[in-house]
Amino acid sequence: MEITIKRTRIIGTSTVVYSAWTPAAYSGPYSTVTSIGGRPHGRLGTEFLSDSAPELDALPAGRERSRKVRAWQDDRYQAAYSAILAEYPGLSGRPMMGEIETEESA
Repeated sequence: MEITIKRTRIIGTSTVVYSAWTPAAYSGPYSTVTSIGGRPHGRLGTEFLSDSAPELDALPAGRERSRKVRAWQDDRYQAAYSAILAEYPGLSGRPMMGEIETEESA
């Protein structure tokens, strides 16, 4: 899987957010999509459950479904963290929903 790591500085702050992106269509299977090099990319960790894990999406509402969906989502976030850390070894920061947020001087 082709993965691109984006490093984004939040304007006017020392906050920098690292995120992992993979080529995708604008129509899915990701809820967060951007253009990188003129091509659409979806952010790892934002996959739609219905497209990526239909067997979980089909489970009836309840604690079992919630537990299994959370585990699947945590796995997707971990894949994003792993991709970021592969490109930026030793990066320390706050992992948050598939991104890593750091404080860096300008």
